[in-house]
Amino acid sequence: HVTPGPLIKRLREEKGWSQRELGRRSGVHHSLISRLENGLQGDTQAHNLLRLAEALGVPLMELLAEELPEEQLMGSYA
Repeated sequence: HVTPGPLIKRLREEKGWSQRELGRRSGVHHSLISRLENGLQGDTQAHNLLRLAEALGVPLMELLAEELPEEQLMGSYA
């Protein structure tokens, strides 16, 4: 179960943005950003994560990869 909230919060704070500012830049409602960051909502629709990633200037996979085991990222080629 991927929870990108902590990474979203860290990236947002590094830019000096409030949740409302990230919401304005991404088109994602600030209340959803708050729920994600605070672990109250574990997942959201992919288009919301894509908008957040674009606004934060990171690849979507960086948000999705926050808690994936390395073998899932690299692929399992046994």
